[in-house]
Amino acid sequence: MVEEFSTTQSQNKISNCYSITISKMDSKTNCCKREAAYCCNSGYLARKDSRAQLLDLRLRVQRSAANVDDSMRLINRLVAALSELLSMRSVSGILHTCATLDMATEHSQKCCEELVAVGAVGTLLKLIRSVSRSIPDQQVLKHALSTLRNLARYPHLTELIIENRGSVETILWEFLRNKEEAYFIASDLLKKICQNQKGVEAVHNLPALLRRLHNLVVELGKKAGNDKSYTRNLVTKEQAERRLRVAAELLELITNSGGQRN
Repeated sequence: MVEEFSTTQSQNKISNCYSITISKMDSKTNCCKREAAYCCNSGYLARKDSRAQLLDLRLRVQRSAANVDDSMRLINRLVAALSELLSMRSVSGILHTCATLDMATEHSQKCCEELVAVGAVGTLLKLIRSVSRSIPDQQVLKHALSTLRNLARYPHLTELIIENRGSVETILWEFLRNKEEAYFIASDLLKKICQNQKGVEAVHNLPALLRRLHNLVVELGKKAGNDKSYTRNLVTKEQAERRLRVAAELLELITNSGGQRN
């Protein structure tokens, strides 16, 4: 009898605990449902109240777009700045314009196409040929090459760059003689050019510069392997190895593409 009574008590306790747990779960569920309903209703009321404000905002934007000064549009301002680039005398002004062109062409294909259509490639190449070795001019060179690199992201524009007289020679020459950041930008640009068959042919039509590229790879390889100063200066060593790797990759790309051409 005692055992039966104990068993009955245990079962009753378990049953009570289960009932309490179920009750709590139902309570939480109902609470969540009420909160969800409240949120939905609040969202509906907020959207309803702001409908007039959104309509007013939309109309104001449309009026602003209709009355905008066409000369103040970004692309038109870029075109105007490009047309004045070669006549500028202030290095800071030239640098600012080139940096703006670089940024705009990095983010907009339409800007790239519009600028190429108004002769940006020829203007930038003339600018590249005219810069000196001074630090400000090298900053100008960096942005000019970077802008051309941005244009070359699009195959149909790459072909227009290649077709511009002396373009490949100018870019390859800057790559060979530069030791700063412009070296790597010119390398990226040349790789894009060499992905086009006309670009490969243009490079192979410059045997003197091609020999210099080969000699550069050999020279950088010797320096990276023999110069003991590189082992003392880790940054210098990494920079030299990076320059070697970039030059070797470019030479290999040109050589392999030339083999396919033949």
